[in-house]
Amino acid sequence: LDALPANNDKLSSEQRALHFYLISRANGALALHEKAEEAALAGLALAPPPPLHDYLTLALAEARDGLGLAQSMISAAAESLARARDGDDEALLFYAISVNGYINVTLNQYSEALALFQEGYRRLESPGAFFSRADFASMIALVYEYRQEPEMALRFYREAETWYRQNNVRLELANTLFGLGKATIQTGDGDEGMTLLLESADIALNIRDLQGAAFSYEAIA
Repeated sequence: LDALPANNDKLSSEQRALHFYLISRANGALALHEKAEEAALAGLALAPPPPLHDYLTLALAEARDGLGLAQSMISAAAESLARARDGDDEALLFYAISVNGYINVTLNQYSEALALFQEGYRRLESPGAFFSRADFASMIALVYEYRQEPEMALRFYREAETWYRQNNVRLELANTLFGLGKATIQTGDGDEGMTLLLESADIALNIRDLQGAAFSYEAIA
């Protein structure tokens, strides 16, 4: 990203908007939500054509969800999802499903979130460029966790764990083990739950995800 600054005069406005989108997603992955919001807004200000406009709208929705402003984006995110369903861009569709699902989780609208994540789970038969079925399994598990249904959460967390282990997706494995550990403890197996939380923390430290490790140690404490 640094090698190709978004204000480079040699780039077209569409290329610059795409660059801002990538910057927004990168900052979002690092939980730098204010920077993610700033980049998404900069990209949208360039009036990019579809579907890039929807990608940037969803990136903005993700950022504002992280900033506690999910309600402000629920309509725009839903409109992007509707256009994605009418189009032929599968990557956009799965991104829109996930963003809309997480917004509904934030707003405690768990039935709506579950329906969206289940749609993604059903549609995604083989791994795509950005999402796998395991990702949606983990999302489904998260909803069951929030609904205080740990037995249901376990089923989907285990499915996600298996795929992430087989494919060495360490960040998502650490996140999934965190949820799996908590759900395991809630079902009465404290020792196994602690083991899973410790493994989650170890993996997180290995990949320098200090925030993830801190969450695991907090749960252990």
